[in-house]
Amino acid sequence: MTVEILAIGAHPDDIELTIGGSVARFTAQGYRVGILDSTEGELGSRGTVQERRAEAEAASKVLGVAVRKNLGLPDGGLNPFDERQVLAAVQALRELRPQLALIPFFEERHVDHVAASRLYERAIFLAGLKEFHPELGSSHSTRTTLYYQMRAELRPSFIIDTSPYFETKKRAYSCFSSQVAPADDALKQGVLIASQLNLPALEARDRHCGGMIGVEYGEPFFSREMVTINDPLQHFSSTPRPLFFPPV
Repeated sequence: MTVEILAIGAHPDDIELTIGGSVARFTAQGYRVGILDSTEGELGSRGTVQERRAEAEAASKVLGVAVRKNLGLPDGGLNPFDERQVLAAVQALRELRPQLALIPFFEERHVDHVAASRLYERAIFLAGLKEFHPELGSSHSTRTTLYYQMRAELRPSFIIDTSPYFETKKRAYSCFSSQVAPADDALKQGVLIASQLNLPALEARDRHCGGMIGVEYGEPFFSREMVTINDPLQHFSSTPRPLFFPPV
């Protein structure tokens, strides 16, 4: 089953917590969207692998994605230079054949998120080489790769208006109750995702990004490539005025 857009995360729930609104928007616009989880989150402080599988399935239904795959790579051990992991990622890309790939930003707090960013940068490039392990499937070149923000702030290349889909995003990440249900001692234990401040902080981030484009909620993306606008008058005339401005 092929997709047009593939959202890639290190762990189940990464996509829902970060770009769940964008994924919901894409599916509502009629695109075939897939989610690729790299690990099963087996090192997580809370929840079992079985619970997180069921939660991921429920969240996928909320978002309306066409397919969700899990590569079963080692949680806490993602490595962009491990041949087995690279081959698994290349095979998944050649099977799903996305035109647009969404991957974690390459500067992050969590080592798996940084490694996932580097792993899929390599895999996306190698998947397009016809002589690279042809037994993994015919070569496929993803048209565009975009990076999404997690906990490390980035200077967005652009922001997607997710205001109409924020409630869908909340329903999706709420499916991961084993992870996001607040615990009083979470911060003392270093478990940020279960902190009582976690979900309000994520909502505040989306509100701030929305304010940067003059809407209620938004999700930021970074592109290494220049973004093309062919009709700046039409583009800027049809979008709200920003309320906040990034530093120069």
